Amino acid sequence: GSARRASEERVPQVLILAYHFPPIATVGSHRPAAYARYLPKSGWEPVVLTRTGDSRYPVDDSLLRGIGSDVLVDRITEPHLRYVFGAFTKLGLSRVMRSIERWISLPDDQYGWIAAAYARGRTLIERVRPDAILCSCVPLSSAVAAALLRRATGVPLVLDFHNEWTRNMYFDPPTALHARLQSRLESWVVDRSDAVVTLNPLHTEDYSRRLPEVPV
Repeated sequence: GSARRASEERVPQVLILAYHFPPIATVGSHRPAAYARYLPKSGWEPVVLTRTGDSRYPVDDSLLRGIGSDVLVDRITEPHLRYVFGAFTKLGLSRVMRSIERWISLPDDQYGWIAAAYARGRTLIERVRPDAILCSCVPLSSAVAAALLRRATGVPLVLDFHNEWTRNMYFDPPTALHARLQSRLESWVVDRSDAVVTLNPLHTEDYSRRLPEVPV
């Protein structure tokens, strides 16, 4: 009947969760932009959840070239305690504030993005009913938000890691407790995923060895 034909003709949709996305001109913007640009050629309709820009990041509108004007890009504000910390900086307490933030930044200093991305992600999933979630894991807070969405909605999740998490050469937790928490959080997030993409063969080998149940 008509319902069956509509189902057969429906284009599968993918929710791309990307903290960095054009026109924000950062290294982390390029891969999610490429996904939004080329996935339609493979029969997938992208829907992007990202953040609004601010003075921390440069802007380059040319990075939007090739991304269809019909691609839904939902931009939300990232809540962050740095705006509160700014007031303390004016009081000469910037060093204290930096120490506090280093202690509470889990998995990274974009932790405020987790709740915001999760809340809007739930709304978008209810609205567009995507067939998959593709998360650009820069920052790692995006991966946490995506794993929470996977657990809450059951929508299959693909994690796209640009760099290693706890095996990263720049990984420098303030205490041994932070290191253990990060390791457990990494395992929890990857365990929630249905597939993992990496840029580094050593990263692929590491996850295949430590978490063999997840396709990498």
